[in-house]
Amino acid sequence: MRRWQALVAIAAGVGLLVGLAWGGLLRSEAPVATAPRPDAGAPFAADEGLRAEIAGLREALAAERDERVALATEVAGLREELEGMTGLAPDSEAPPEAPDAPDTIASAALQAHGSIGVFEETKLVEAGIPRDEVEALRERYDRSRMDELYMNDQAAREGWLRTPRHLAELQDLRGGLRDEIGDDDYDLLLYAVGKSNRVIVSDVLRESPAMEAGFLSGDVLLRYDGRRIFNVFELKQATTEGKPGATVAVEIRRGDQSLRFYLPRGPLGITMRSDVQPPQAAR
Repeated sequence: MRRWQALVAIAAGVGLLVGLAWGGLLRSEAPVATAPRPDAGAPFAADEGLRAEIAGLREALAAERDERVALATEVAGLREELEGMTGLAPDSEAPPEAPDAPDTIASAALQAHGSIGVFEETKLVEAGIPRDEVEALRERYDRSRMDELYMNDQAAREGWLRTPRHLAELQDLRGGLRDEIGDDDYDLLLYAVGKSNRVIVSDVLRESPAMEAGFLSGDVLLRYDGRRIFNVFELKQATTEGKPGATVAVEIRRGDQSLRFYLPRGPLGITMRSDVQPPQAAR
């Protein structure tokens, strides 16, 4: 009986071990839950908002390129005017070429335009201008310079210093001063600060309107179609305004003589240079 009980106990133990082993085997063969893999062939969903933003930026860049080309042409003309005011203008009637880097040109033009000379009151007094007129002109000139300094300060703070916008606003200030004080006093002002107030004929091209009219080297151009001319750029600008070929009056000074010629509006056919002369030469 003891032997039988021992065999039963052994069989029960073996059955328990087999059951445990079988259960472990089943568990080892059960599938392991994993995160589903994304389908590699599915298309990537693009961010439509980002696409729209990129398209907008491309349009803005294209518009900026067009604006820079237009500004380049304008700044080139302004540069020529400013060089004329410093006595560095080229003696040619050829139109300026549009530069590739308008920002660089604007910076150079601003440097020339900003390098205004010292107001020399004694030059005007020696030229016969009454001292009270000289003082009044100096006071108005100083106010204008302060306006420019405040504008320069604003441009520096807002980030548009030495840009085409800066140059344009500077031009507006100078033009406003000329309109306010008139051509005669503006002539005095240019002379007092040592800037160009006369355009001198350097040479006359053969078979040109100027040659046929009787222009000579050394003639001083004073007015074109009734408009006072102080530098090379102003003359070039005047010849391209209005109806081409229309007859206009051109006033010059030759020595002590004042002469008036009538020419077709357009190129005169001359080379020229800027100069600084006493204001009485135009009065």
